[in-house]
Amino acid sequence: MRSEMSLEEALLSRGVRDSNGCLRWTGAHTNTGYGHISVNRRARQVHRVAYELWKGPIPEGYDIDHVYANGCRARDCFEPNHLEAVTPAENHARRAAVVTHCPKGHLYQGRNLIREGNRRACRACHTAANEQWRAKRRQRMVADDDRRVHIRLRDGREVVRYDRAGKWFVEFPEGRRHLLKLSEAVEWAFDKGAEVIFGVPGGARFDGLVRQKWESTGE
Repeated sequence: MRSEMSLEEALLSRGVRDSNGCLRWTGAHTNTGYGHISVNRRARQVHRVAYELWKGPIPEGYDIDHVYANGCRARDCFEPNHLEAVTPAENHARRAAVVTHCPKGHLYQGRNLIREGNRRACRACHTAANEQWRAKRRQRMVADDDRRVHIRLRDGREVVRYDRAGKWFVEFPEGRRHLLKLSEAVEWAFDKGAEVIFGVPGGARFDGLVRQKWESTGE
């Protein structure tokens, strides 16, 4: 195609005007949504090629901003009047002014805003992702078929041990669980109204510590 038509003709032949006035690229795109084209056997972003073709050289180290204030709403737009050469810092500042919420709808503001170099991240999303990871890890670590109940509490909570993992938890009726040390599990035996179940397989050490504390406290 390049030998049969000029670069300008090649760009315009794959451009479609949308309702915002953007000249949208209909050819190949990058994973991040930018148009790309081969120029002299080198892959280039279409909007940068268009800027150089119709507006002039791009200063070294500069980004080409799709100017929101000029009506641009598309990364694959190469309308010259929507493009401006700016420093990376200015480009990030403009993007921050336009994008006020994360993809999940959380506001980039106050404690919820995390700075990662020139990037912004959402604390709420980080927290949710970390909790999801921890939940999956707990699921891998324990299995219901080796769950042993050692204490039942009046509000429906249970202190349990998973034999294969050797882990103690206090589990809540709504499905949450909190990891315990053995000493902490023993303390739950002295919660008001607690029902301690002795003789559970694998619980000999727990039973001994509970009885020892009962004898030492006179309870």
